This record gives sequence, C-alpha cells and structure tokens, in this order.
Amino acid sequence: MTERTTESRADRRPARKIAVREAPSSAGPRRAALLFPALLLACAGLDQTVDDLGDPSRHEDARQELVLAQDRAVDPLLAAFEDPGRSAVHVPVVDMLFSMNSRVDDPRIEEALK
Repeated sequence: MTERTTESRADRRPARKIAVREAPSSAGPRRAALLFPALLLACAGLDQTVDDLGDPSRHEDARQELVLAQDRAVDPLLAAFEDPGRSAVHVPVVDMLFSMNSRVDDPRIEEALK
C-alpha cells in the first residue's frame, strides 16, 4: 500500500493521509510471455540468416544480423561450416568467422579456421 496526502483548500483543514491500494501489475508476466517466443524465433532464425549469406540479395543484411548477434551467431556459423550439405555458404561463413574472431572470445572459432 502507498499513502497519498490530500488537502482541502476550501476549508483549510490540515492534510490527512489516506491509504491507496495499488492493483498488482500484470505487465511483467505478459511482457515475458511475448518476449520468450521472440527470443526463440531470433535464435532459430540465425540458421536461416547464415543461409542468407549465400544469397547475394540478402548477404549484407545477413552479415549485419550476425555481427549484432555476436556470441549467439557462433554456433549456427560453425554448424553451417561443418555441414557438407551447406557448401554454398562455406566461403561467406569462413569470412564471417574470421571477422568475428577478434570480437568474440570463443576458442572454437580459431580452431575451425585452422
């Protein structure tokens, strides 16, 4: 409960305190319920973003998304690099891993580039 002070100016009575019960906020659970699926989609979407590196029309956008994802992008990039079925993106993935090596502290990147 919080207290509010009220004052009646008409008759100049002294201020009095009244208790006001605040409704519990349901914004927290609601916000979390909306955020969780968005995070899942963002993580799942990085695999598609890695594949977009091989598409000339999406290449630059995909690079920017992966640069912003930083640590979260390492696993999808390494998975694409190790997958022979995704050979179309191997060269852009190596380029991406090379550029991320100085920004992301993950020993797997250097190991994959050897």
